Amino acid sequence: MLEQPTAATRTYALPVLQRSPVVRSTTSWGWGLASGVALAALASSCRSADESPLSPLATVLAATAAAGDVPADSVKEERSGFLFPKTLRLDDSTEGQVLAVGIRTMYVFFTTYAIALYADPKDVRSALSSFKEHSAEDLKKNQAVYDALRDGPFTKTIRLIPTGDTSGSHLRNGLVSAVAARMQDNKEEALKEFGNFFPAQLKKGMLIDFTWKKGGSLSVSVDGKEVGVVDSPALSRAFFEVYLGEKSKTPDVREKWAVALTEWLR
Repeated sequence: MLEQPTAATRTYALPVLQRSPVVRSTTSWGWGLASGVALAALASSCRSADESPLSPLATVLAATAAAGDVPADSVKEERSGFLFPKTLRLDDSTEGQVLAVGIRTMYVFFTTYAIALYADPKDVRSALSSFKEHSAEDLKKNQAVYDALRDGPFTKTIRLIPTGDTSGSHLRNGLVSAVAARMQDNKEEALKEFGNFFPAQLKKGMLIDFTWKKGGSLSVSVDGKEVGVVDSPALSRAFFEVYLGEKSKTPDVREKWAVALTEWLR
């Protein structure tokens, strides 16, 4: 008889399968897609014994979400399982509410971070009052809505939660490059300062907040602690352009924000 694989053997085999080049193949797309579906299902039911833990601040929230019991004061991002608070202190004078949550996806099955946008609904209603009578479908297709949400003179926060451990440079380089492409002149100093705020290592579940304050500066916080402020309205605008612009890194999430606006604008 063939020897039955042990639990340890199955746990060890999973990462090897995940790195299989067949899933990434463009010449065997159909077989790779089927394999990817199987891997995604297998990954959700198996947990590596040496998997890194969540960051401390996210551990309790993740445990609650995993249990399927979402607190009344939170919103769950379904694919990652992470919880986002419905309200968040944006600065000393502003308490924001979550507009909608989503996830940044690369390729088909691989995600990088969950994401949410926070603002004060009263401020948003004031700045976007001209869109009050528009339907959700109209808002989704109207770039002027996203521009108004980006440029509105109110404090707003984008929260990112990494879905896995990675180096800080991975996220930093991607964001710095995206922001630089959306800025014009005099950007080198601001970009360098912005890049210095990212931690060396990003842990799964770490809370990273980017807050564009009314004065124009961009504040960066990690797990609730401010790590730096860039006094550059141009950089702040470019950062929010990364997610709200026509070439958004998260187009599906951007549409979720537009649909959610219909409730805020009533």
